[in-house]
Amino acid sequence: MKKKTEKMEQIPNTVAEILDFMKFGLECSNGVTTQTVTLMRITVAGVLKFVMIGWISRNFVIGH
Repeated sequence: MKKKTEKMEQIPNTVAEILDFMKFGLECSNGVTTQTVTLMRITVAGVLKFVMIGWISRNFVIGH
């Protein structure tokens, strides 16, 4: 029963956080928002590249 109550409490918090984030995004100037998105894309691309290099090199080592 306790877990169900905790989950119910988390949902409104998440919604509030999303709304706050959206409001923050609207309040921010387009330049700042674009900069943040670009930074996020670079970070994700970097992580994916790192993972791919690691995966390829691991398979290469195992294969030979």
